[in-house]
Amino acid sequence: MEAYPFPYQVWIEIYEKDSSDDAVYIHTKNPNSDNFPLRVKSDKKVINKNNKLEAFINQTGLSTATLPLKNGIVILLYDKSIGVPL
Repeated sequence: MEAYPFPYQVWIEIYEKDSSDDAVYIHTKNPNSDNFPLRVKSDKKVINKNNKLEAFINQTGLSTATLPLKNGIVILLYDKSIGVPL
């Protein structure tokens, strides 16, 4: 992505209770929508109860944002130095 000439965002979504929804996202400006850059605000009250997942995330060194869902939480991982941060 270093040679990509336009602003972009990259992040990983990890779902606490369902890894089949985990994904890597590359987000750019879109002529059909005005949602770039994506801005998220982590909910500090939301706690990851999965100790193994928390240990994995902590060892990555990536920035995180934790968001509540109806059934669990989603954790966004990103590197502030790559692209436009979340």
